[in-house]
Amino acid sequence: MYNKKTPYPKLLILLMLLFLASLMAEQEVASNIEARVGERIITTEQLSNELSRISQREENDRLSYLQRRELALQTLIHEELLYNYAVERGVTVTGSELDDYFRAVYGDHERVTTDGEFDDRKYQELKRRPEIRRLLNDLRRDLMIDKAEAIVRNMFQYSESNLIDRFFLENTELDLSYVLMDKEDISIPFLVDPMEAYDYFEANSYQYDSVRELNISFFVVPFELMREKAASMEITSEHVEQYIDTAGVDLINELLLELNASLPLDSIDVYIDKDRELRTFLHNQDSLKVFNEISKRITAERVNELAYLEAQNSVSRIQSRLSVDYEMITLSIADSPHDRLNPPLFRKSTLLPMIARLEVGEYSQPLKIDYGYMVAVINEDLNNNFKLPPNLARQVWQDFVRFERISRQETELRELYALGLDDYTVPAIYVTRVVVDKKEIFDKEIGNDELYRFYRQNYSLIGQDEEAISFEDLRPEIKEQYFEIKIDEVNDWVEQHIYEIGRELLQVDSNRYLPGVEASNQLVYLESLPNTDHINDLIKEDMEAMPQTGVQSLDNEDYLVYYIVNSWFTEYLAGYSELKGYLYRRWTEEIDVSEADYKEYYEAHQRHFVSADSLRLAGLFFPWQDFVEPVTEAELRNYYGERQDHLFTEHQAVIEYVRVYDPELAKRGLINELKTWIEDGIDLPLLQSTIGSKSIVLDSAQDYSKRYLMDNGLSKGQLVVANSLLPGKLADELEKLSRSETSGTFYYNDSWYFLKKIRGLEPEKASYLDMRWILREELIRERAESKAHQLATNAFVDVTSVKGLDFYPDTLFVFTTEKKNANSEFGPLGDITGYRPRLLSLRRNERLNTIYANEDGFGIVFCLEKTLGHPMDFEEAFDDVRESLHADLRTENAFNYGRYLRSLVISGVDPHELLIFWGGWHIESNLTFNGTIPGVKYSRQIIENAAQGSEGDVSHIIRNREGEYLFYRLDRKEGVSMECYTREKDEFRETVFRTDFERWLNDYGHRIGIEIF
Repeated sequence: MYNKKTPYPKLLILLMLLFLASLMAEQEVASNIEARVGERIITTEQLSNELSRISQREENDRLSYLQRRELALQTLIHEELLYNYAVERGVTVTGSELDDYFRAVYGDHERVTTDGEFDDRKYQELKRRPEIRRLLNDLRRDLMIDKAEAIVRNMFQYSESNLIDRFFLENTELDLSYVLMDKEDISIPFLVDPMEAYDYFEANSYQYDSVRELNISFFVVPFELMREKAASMEITSEHVEQYIDTAGVDLINELLLELNASLPLDSIDVYIDKDRELRTFLHNQDSLKVFNEISKRITAERVNELAYLEAQNSVSRIQSRLSVDYEMITLSIADSPHDRLNPPLFRKSTLLPMIARLEVGEYSQPLKIDYGYMVAVINEDLNNNFKLPPNLARQVWQDFVRFERISRQETELRELYALGLDDYTVPAIYVTRVVVDKKEIFDKEIGNDELYRFYRQNYSLIGQDEEAISFEDLRPEIKEQYFEIKIDEVNDWVEQHIYEIGRELLQVDSNRYLPGVEASNQLVYLESLPNTDHINDLIKEDMEAMPQTGVQSLDNEDYLVYYIVNSWFTEYLAGYSELKGYLYRRWTEEIDVSEADYKEYYEAHQRHFVSADSLRLAGLFFPWQDFVEPVTEAELRNYYGERQDHLFTEHQAVIEYVRVYDPELAKRGLINELKTWIEDGIDLPLLQSTIGSKSIVLDSAQDYSKRYLMDNGLSKGQLVVANSLLPGKLADELEKLSRSETSGTFYYNDSWYFLKKIRGLEPEKASYLDMRWILREELIRERAESKAHQLATNAFVDVTSVKGLDFYPDTLFVFTTEKKNANSEFGPLGDITGYRPRLLSLRRNERLNTIYANEDGFGIVFCLEKTLGHPMDFEEAFDDVRESLHADLRTENAFNYGRYLRSLVISGVDPHELLIFWGGWHIESNLTFNGTIPGVKYSRQIIENAAQGSEGDVSHIIRNREGEYLFYRLDRKEGVSMECYTREKDEFRETVFRTDFERWLNDYGHRIGIEIF
């Protein structure tokens, strides 16, 4: 009997096999794709062929494999871009054009020639062959690419005058000087002469612990240079005997101990008085040991004597106008060993007074320091010119402006206080607070031994079997657990001692208890009035949430905060002196502006005052972190094997670098001198000893991988040490340098840098061990994201209405948000910026028509409720109107005062003295068209505009960054001659085209899309 069901299993198996085969074929094709340009792909075979062609060119011999591969890939991408553009523009190639192109390229080939002449009959016969048809298709493609490039070239037509302007601009060298001003420092509603701030400082200098400032020069004769000479001087037994003759009791005592003498110490005095017996005792020891020990001491004394004499002789040579072999360093110091402006070398109380007692032009006697003998001379007593230390200038200016404002408004402020007594009577608490800076815990470098010891003692806390995974593999988890325990220890310590700290607060320095601790008694307002700092605001919020007694703790991003309430005031009247600053802010923001002004501003900008859109959302969200699973070593090795051909170490280099992150050193102009000293080969330990190793880092380092450089910025005040990673800006500067080349000075992240490239290192294939941790994180995340995405996809199919959320089997992934501003973050969805327009277009209970994705996971989203923004009336918009108007007034005041300062510079006032309050007048020399100005965002535009001006021109006020303004002066402008342009015109025209052509290619690539696999 015929069974109808029999064929179906075989058919299903066949279909499944065909599906798997097609899937494998797709995967194989995908694995051979190197890049996608628009809809076109570049295969591994194409890349290999192009790489072979590039490698055959002699000019590419010096390129590494990775560089040649990159060049080959970029060449193919550029060709595909031009071919795509040719198709887009409808470019065609006729048959006759193709035949002519073939004759031009292959016309002399033996297969298409007869007696040395091109034979059209042979050519027509060859055209029937498949390989020749493929060749002609390639030639057709090449012709279309050439035509596309010709079209693009015609876009860039350069007139003679335009080319001349561009040539002279790009070959002009400038000297610029400029000032960077904080908006808040110059947002002043009245014009006041900055020179009056000097008078204010002189009258109130006692508040700033001001000291005399000196400009000095000095050189150092290092002990190290004298060691070889001292070691070459013979030491005889007579020298040893003489040393014993002159040795004092303490020295003989020390010597006997180092030689392991058995003589009781209390009998040394007896032997000191009996030379013969002492020598007998010493000579009865191991004579060679005695001789060697004393020889070392004699040599050390000779090094000291030789360095001292050399320092004296060098002074004589300088005074006789002869050259010396030691670098003379010039800098400014304060006549106080405690002044924080001074480099560490000049904070020694025994050194500075000796220098300060000198007359201007007088050289000191050689002064012994750890490094050698220093000789110093005072060049100038800066108090004769500048009475204000640069490190105090900004603070003095802010105090002076505050004093001016309050003195001009004192009567009004007191009236304002008297009228608002009810407003200034608020609940308040008096607390003892202890603030622990987390940087003292987390920024501390943990030694490998300490971390390993912690691991051996606490591996059970990490949740791992000690023998299962190695210490190196567990290092991140160990470090995290180490810090968690450290925080617990700090919590326990502070809770035990906070009462003791509170009792002794006024008598002792709280830092003696624990590094990073700041303890103080504070008054905290619980309503309306502003507190003294944000930590008191945190305490206020904590008390508002739940008033409590006893020791309370807060965990801030930067601090651990502990506090206890000592007193509680239900009605505390804040005094005038406590509120003076608050009152004068109210004066400047409220009393100077009438309600009519607010209404006028509202009417002029009414279209800007619109209420925010709001949304209430619900849905399912699957965080990929919830689906993380461990991977085995075998899986990790397989993953590496699949990708190893694409894993290379990045561009690396051995470098020497300097970072100055002490803003005061930079303000004093030391950065340019530093660069000169380094380039001239100053002794590096001397430089660090002079300037201070905590302000300037000078080091050699290698193996800086650019993959990790891009996002690893360095915070202000953080040390750069060997084997750390440079931030992206430094990596970019490094790539521009040739071997042994030194960079210019450049600004990044509140610091000034320059670096020297010792040599480059060739990239090579990354080993499994190098990539293990990176690949492990990639594979774990890839798998977790895949599972989360699959669950979101399934939910997208299953849950088509809001009611479906009530029946979803795993409520852990269901979320509902409150109705809130559409610019806010929405629970697990986070910032919805990319999806906001689509969400706002949904109807009530409608679902987003795509899977929602962010860096944390995937989900589906329903709009439960929405309210679109509407124009606000004056009362509704008042807070926004007030904030906007005062922001505009501050900006207007800042521009007005900036223009006033600019007019003073134009009139001839010394900008170095005038602008000291805003960081000083900076000077940048030898700037070119492609140069950068430290700290200035729009360097290129400024240099370009300045190059079109005349020497002495002063710019208008320019907005640099948010809250920062500048103006500059063109001090020098030096260009090239017309003869130079005539000589280089053709080459320059082609260079300009290539630059513009590359820019066009990049823009076009962004438009159609480029993806590199």
